Amino acid sequence: MEGFLQKLKNHKIVLFCIALFLVALIMVIFIATRSTPAPREPESTSTDAESTTIETTTEETTTVPPETTTEETTTVPPETQTVRLSDYDQISEGSLYGYLSCEKIGLNCSVYMGDDSYILRKGAGQIPATFLPGEGGLIMLGAHNNSYFNCLQYSEIGDIITLETSYGIYQYQVVSTETLDVSDKNAYDFYTNHEQLLLYTCYPFDTLSSTVYRYMVHADLISGPSVVD
Repeated sequence: MEGFLQKLKNHKIVLFCIALFLVALIMVIFIATRSTPAPREPESTSTDAESTTIETTTEETTTVPPETTTEETTTVPPETQTVRLSDYDQISEGSLYGYLSCEKIGLNCSVYMGDDSYILRKGAGQIPATFLPGEGGLIMLGAHNNSYFNCLQYSEIGDIITLETSYGIYQYQVVSTETLDVSDKNAYDFYTNHEQLLLYTCYPFDTLSSTVYRYMVHADLISGPSVVD
């Protein structure tokens, strides 16, 4: 009987040890399970970029046009300026007294008092019976068509002709051009009521001998001093 009880006791001890082992095993498994980190979700490789709106400030560039200075050209009436010929060297026949020019047509020549062949070889000659610049009448200047006055064929209305003298600078504006017979008495007016420059030459141009026709350029005075006694 005592042997049976001893076996039973030993059997209980074994069962207790087994139970204790199982409890310990369960605890180990539980602890191991708790301490093992849960699988992490893979980090998203896509980065949500924050949309940053950069405000672009566009500066309006205002172009200020440069100030344009318009110089007003005031034509002084010739009667407001006066000169006395007595204060200058006397203009006699054959003397050089001026210089004629028109940049637009290439006119450049000396002006002499008189219109003989000797003078016309040197430049333009003035018919002595006509007025001097500034005297308020008709000024007639002639030159050869194959030399100094060949450029008159290019004259146009509005062209400015300058006549420089020792006593003043005169400017004339072309108002008309025409071709007339040399015998035409209406070709010019000696008694015009305003100062006018009349340039004339033989026509057609480039002829080597005198012709019966004259090419004429009429120009009215626009500036220059008036001559007084």
